[in-house]
Amino acid sequence: MKWGQNFLIDNSLAERQINYASITKNDSVLEVGSGHGILTKKLSKKAKHVIAIEIDKKLIKDFENLDNVELFHANVLELDLSTLKFNKVVSNLPYDIAAPFTFRMLEQKIDVAVLMYQKEFAERLVAKPGSKNYSRVTVASFLKGKWQILEHVPPEAFSPKPKVYSSLVRFIPSPSNLWISDKQVLDKMLRVLFSHRRKNIRNALLCEKIFSKELIDTLPYGDIKVDKLSPSMFIDMANRVVEYYGKKN
Repeated sequence: MKWGQNFLIDNSLAERQINYASITKNDSVLEVGSGHGILTKKLSKKAKHVIAIEIDKKLIKDFENLDNVELFHANVLELDLSTLKFNKVVSNLPYDIAAPFTFRMLEQKIDVAVLMYQKEFAERLVAKPGSKNYSRVTVASFLKGKWQILEHVPPEAFSPKPKVYSSLVRFIPSPSNLWISDKQVLDKMLRVLFSHRRKNIRNALLCEKIFSKELIDTLPYGDIKVDKLSPSMFIDMANRVVEYYGKKN
């Protein structure tokens, strides 16, 4: 198993994935990590068009003759998703690309995504401020839409069996009404702050020295620990940073 994949072998679970995404003959579906094609074959019967991406060329022969399936032997992280035409995503993601693929997927315009993640990662997507799973991923994901854990999946659903549980998650885009004046500033702030999640905001920013002490003194929430701030509070701080530099210029 060159790529370290765990292949889905539970047919009923594959059927539920398709039902959760409400796949119809009007849909073009992106599937990442097709494996032996258990999900691919079922998607091809329900969807108008399936874009199947599999990095292991030896596996593609299992489903290369399906009429409405467009195959890519590729690393999805090296593809430009904006050139592919799809409105839904249904995938059993390889664990090692879950985070980078998710961030790239969130930049695309889609109707829904039903994704299999490692349970620990799935719980980060739906975590609440102050919980152990609350992270930069949580905040970034919250800003793009609504996430729901549909069911937890035991190792027995895969071959070979992974050492951890998985979770099936549904994402429905619903952009936040919170105004972000500069997304790059927000992303930078989230990366820095969550690298010091147990510190309060003021100490975390002073430690990294990405802003002047003068600017840090103007920011709110300084005495609150990083992992207890709500997404709206992070956005408020980022907007204030942009405003501060705007006044300086």
